[in-house]
Amino acid sequence: MDRIQREAQMQRLVTVATRYFCASSLLCLSILAHATQDGRTTLAVFEIVRPTFIALATFGKCAAFTFNYTVTNSDASKHTPNQVDEATISIDKRSLDEIYSEYQEKLANHQTIVEQDFINIMNACKRSTSKRATNYLKRIIESIQTHHSDNSSLIIRGYNMLLQKYINEKRWDDAMDELEELLSTTHFYSTVTVNTMINGSLKTSSTKNLHQLISSLEKHGYQLSDSNMNRLIKTCHMMGDPESALLYFNRAKAGLGKLDVQAYQCMIYVLKSNDRPDDALAIFKEMQDVGVKPTVATYHILLEMLCKKGRREEMEKLYKKFEHSDLQPNLSIYLAMDWDMNKALQQLKSQGIPLDVRDYNTLIVQSINDNNMEEAVSYFKAMEKAGVQANHVSYSILMDNLLKNDQTAQALEMYELMIDSDVKPDAHTFNALLARHIKNGDRNDCLDVLDKLHDKGHSPDSRTANFLMSIILNEGKDVQKDGEFLVKLLSKLKEYGCAPNTKSYNMVLEGLSRLSYNNELSEISTKPKRGLQQGIKSRSLEVSVANVPDLMRNIYKEMRQSPIKFCKPDSQTYDLIIRLLLDTSQEKAALRMYDDAKRSRIRMSDQLLVHIQKHLASVGMDVQIVQMFYDHRNKRYQIRDTEYYNMLLDTCQRLGLDDARQEPKNARSKRVLRSRESKVEENAKTAIFVRGSQTSQIINDALSDLYLLKKPDAVNFTKKNQIHPFEDDNSLEFFSQKNDASLIVVGTHSKKRPHNLVFARMFEHQVMDMMELGIDNATAMSKIKGAKCAVGMKPLMVFNGELFDTHDNYKNLKNLFTDFFHGQNIDSINLTGLEHIITVTAAPLEGKHAGKIFFRVYTIQMKKSGAKTPRVELEEMGPALDFQIRRVQLPKPEIWKAATRVPKELKPKKVKNVEKDEMGEVYGRIHLGDQNLEKIQTRKMKGLKKRGNDDEEDDSEPSKKAKVDSDDE
Repeated sequence: MDRIQREAQMQRLVTVATRYFCASSLLCLSILAHATQDGRTTLAVFEIVRPTFIALATFGKCAAFTFNYTVTNSDASKHTPNQVDEATISIDKRSLDEIYSEYQEKLANHQTIVEQDFINIMNACKRSTSKRATNYLKRIIESIQTHHSDNSSLIIRGYNMLLQKYINEKRWDDAMDELEELLSTTHFYSTVTVNTMINGSLKTSSTKNLHQLISSLEKHGYQLSDSNMNRLIKTCHMMGDPESALLYFNRAKAGLGKLDVQAYQCMIYVLKSNDRPDDALAIFKEMQDVGVKPTVATYHILLEMLCKKGRREEMEKLYKKFEHSDLQPNLSIYLAMDWDMNKALQQLKSQGIPLDVRDYNTLIVQSINDNNMEEAVSYFKAMEKAGVQANHVSYSILMDNLLKNDQTAQALEMYELMIDSDVKPDAHTFNALLARHIKNGDRNDCLDVLDKLHDKGHSPDSRTANFLMSIILNEGKDVQKDGEFLVKLLSKLKEYGCAPNTKSYNMVLEGLSRLSYNNELSEISTKPKRGLQQGIKSRSLEVSVANVPDLMRNIYKEMRQSPIKFCKPDSQTYDLIIRLLLDTSQEKAALRMYDDAKRSRIRMSDQLLVHIQKHLASVGMDVQIVQMFYDHRNKRYQIRDTEYYNMLLDTCQRLGLDDARQEPKNARSKRVLRSRESKVEENAKTAIFVRGSQTSQIINDALSDLYLLKKPDAVNFTKKNQIHPFEDDNSLEFFSQKNDASLIVVGTHSKKRPHNLVFARMFEHQVMDMMELGIDNATAMSKIKGAKCAVGMKPLMVFNGELFDTHDNYKNLKNLFTDFFHGQNIDSINLTGLEHIITVTAAPLEGKHAGKIFFRVYTIQMKKSGAKTPRVELEEMGPALDFQIRRVQLPKPEIWKAATRVPKELKPKKVKNVEKDEMGEVYGRIHLGDQNLEKIQTRKMKGLKKRGNDDEEDDSEPSKKAKVDSDDE
């Protein structure tokens, strides 16, 4: 059979299978290959029975797939109930321009265009990387609205694809504008539309975009559905923002009265994952109070959480509550409480509860983990004997392990049994069978099948790609072919619109690294190739030893530039690239990678540091070795490799460094060193104000005004500098060391981030945290008439808004501003020295001023009040700035702990029974024993004595004569 006929049959099979079956099953059909001894290709027989597509395919050893099928059911050509008209415009192996030209020609000639044509063309536009794809998609949607206005589901589907296209192109603002128009002028939106935008905010890794989306939906009166609420909670969780998830959950609960059980369950899972068991239990209690019945999964989450936390009493109480409910327990409930398997089975048996398919799957997995495949198969047979229908998970688990043990025949029998049992395979089944297909060496054919499925709208995800890559790396038969396949598979993922994760990138880097080490390193060029500047996106995907370093560097750039946090470089990424660059004599490039890892706070392995030391010592770069030691000496984790310290000592000897300390030679040097020494009570922190390569007048005024408020502990640089704090913090470290400053404010202005201020704090001359604030509205101090405060006066500070106590970013901003304007420590306060006050007000995350922070400065006017305390009036002084939080880099816990450590000398000695309140008043506590008032001896006063008898006695006695001086005497 010639090539054209084989391709035609291949396309026909893909079309038929796609219509009646899922994507993973279609791939399984292409993978089930069994080679006969004579090399002939056996017949592939397909039988279509009602809604199920039952298939068994065997293939011989041939370069391309050969398909020949016989349809045994005469009704196979009839439409199924859900079948649509077959497409009239072919999109296979055609460019987007060709497809759109044919579409326009049919539209101009008033030819029939079925619904499937519109879907196929819109899908092609969504997946295409052409700049014209978005315009094509817009015109198609407009055409559908004109000629098929009654087909609202197709129009909504088109708009959903358009929003997804904007998100894939990182055009969030355009996507929001389109959604605003849909919400305000049309009704062409649905729950899927909102879910698409929520998922898009996750791709941008920006909580600001998510808050903007929810605020827009509330403004237009859109009520989030249960599906939207679940997706929103999960998105906040994946962004690492459980506070926002809890905030939206409470707001939705207040608006709807109560949510469905899935929303409560999702929120409990998020709180459990973020180590907040008390909050999770509170949500569970509230869930019961409003009448929402928890499911078995809800109890499973809580029981497992309490068991891991060691809170056994609460776990037992919760289990008793579960027993009194009308829910039927399963095996996972008891395993969540750390019960023994036999004990759990006996418990179920004693209650007369039969095992369901999930319980049997748990037993099968447990047996496989114990390396007892025979017991796993026996559990599967017992499940069939008990009349329990196995699901796709049951088959996939067994097939996966059979294939791992090279029992291909048994795996194929299991697959046939799965199809005969009317069970549709899933992605796990697809992965297991595709793994066997790759091991047979049919890699190019595998990529061809993936392309054809992608054209039909079925694409693999990163998990499937990672699974295939791991098989390639484990086999390691041909490093050249392995490297080419890994690069092509990574390119396919991006063409399909699936974002690779860090593991995917690292596997490709490892394959390329193996390719370079398998050949002579001298063959590798140390100069970048112009044709490879676009990396994986370049036209030529040829992988050779000479261009491996360029490919690896460009893959690294893609990882750094990706907005998704799951794609960022990790320690393995830097390990692979730095080792290759050093071994190819590219020391400067390797040190730049090392600096990137240091700025990203990625912990490098001890083995990598020793490898860097050895290479730097071999090329005479001893100073860099010492600098590496200073980079890591204050880290929380200690380097435990003795070879590292031995090489460091050898380097110090080569540099002539010994234990003798060189004293400064003049008084100026002594003063500088003395000022930079560690002190128990540090000096006031110095702030540096730096202008970027491009600034606006608003930024210049803001920097000048903040400089005036911070004087005299401030340095203002008016020249422009090439500085980008979030991309490269080397400049910040340079300014900090040069000026002995720990506070830096950088002002920039660009089209993407207009009127931008970056506040950075340094610890030991390294960046501790950074917060980027955009200025939406500003009034300079010079434009506000009135009195100004004197230089060097400490301000009062007031923070308004609950977000400063609940949201992590706002908490950090409050701490940053307090630290920024702290100044010198003082023991007493003079009222006349309180000249100005700074108020920082945080607007709620929804509403007209959503997310804004109002920074205002007022002078304090003290008026006569007729009392001891003067009457206080405030007069605006300026500047008046409206901030918006943009990018944030919070301090790591270990760095924050080291930065906030208090010296022993400053820790106040505890005095028993003496306390201070918030106002500084001292209170003492005196402990007395029990007092018996009856036995207390009190002094009797003479004026209170009884004098009745004494008066009578005094009357009977003669009165004494007073002494009188007389002349007779």
